[in-house]
Amino acid sequence: IIRDVLFGNKNGAYGRRNSKVLVAFSQENALEGLTDDDIELSRERIVTALRSDRTNDVLNEHEKVKQTIVQIASHEPDVAVKAAYMILERSGSVQSDFTSGAIPPVAAIDLNLGCPQKIARSGNYGSFLHDENPQSAYDVLSKLRSELPPEIGVTAKIRLPPTQADAAAGKLGNEARTIPPPNAEERIHRLIDSGVDLITVHGRTRFENKVAVGAANWDAIRRCVEAARL
Repeated sequence: IIRDVLFGNKNGAYGRRNSKVLVAFSQENALEGLTDDDIELSRERIVTALRSDRTNDVLNEHEKVKQTIVQIASHEPDVAVKAAYMILERSGSVQSDFTSGAIPPVAAIDLNLGCPQKIARSGNYGSFLHDENPQSAYDVLSKLRSELPPEIGVTAKIRLPPTQADAAAGKLGNEARTIPPPNAEERIHRLIDSGVDLITVHGRTRFENKVAVGAANWDAIRRCVEAARL
């Protein structure tokens, strides 16, 4: 869905429910009211933000390369770096001549810190890694930023941290180290200290998924944005 909605599919069209791309209802709702021009503008803003201070190139409709952001999941810094370089090498993004203005196909490597599914718990990644072993998440991001070329962005997709209400309801189990849970601002500051270039915030906790999905917490998202701008 990231490829098709933000970067266009192979037919040049964006992924909607009437296309061959499988779009979840939550994703369809997120796109409600957006035109293809709106989505393209969002894509350009993301890539421009990642490329700021790295190159003087200006995105335009004549670019031959539509850059993408590739998401990985890992709790081991060395494994994450190895996977990232594999992606960069196979996509031709390491060999790109940045100094001459060439555009690498991969703009950034994103760390998955938002998946709330059980498979993420068993694999020790996604929102479970960020909630239960946050330092491991920050170690992975720090290692990626220090090892990858400066022209390649390092980003993170996160959820909101567990709340005091989650703790009081016993949802955190034996996760003593997350009680009291960190607030959203603390989470943003730690991510920035880890060297990330861009943060995507899903305005829900890991407990708010599937049948428990409610409205996004826009106030918490606003606080995240304000914290990032300090």
